[in-house]
Amino acid sequence: MHRVVIFSSSASWMPAILIKGTLAALRSREDMELAAICVENKRSFASGLARYSAHRTIQRVTSLFDRTLKYRHCLPLPVDLDYWARRLRFRVISPPRGASMINGSSLS
Repeated sequence: MHRVVIFSSSASWMPAILIKGTLAALRSREDMELAAICVENKRSFASGLARYSAHRTIQRVTSLFDRTLKYRHCLPLPVDLDYWARRLRFRVISPPRGASMINGSSLS
């Protein structure tokens, strides 16, 4: 059985899209399973939802006063990684503090 790990620099909207796509692909494969999601800066779902709500509110209010701005939905809801980790039995991990997954930095 091959184990898959998703690496992401944040726990915002990208994992929502990536997890759904990866899980859909993994469902069609009997020889692979999701083992973990590694995020550089893990935030709670509540803080992600608060940021998302604030962003959406600002967009709506701005579009009310400036008719030249078209209101559009640009980001999906954040994903609750802890909930899905419990439900689908994978781990949510983060690199050690100070280590970066970006720009080729070492995780050691």
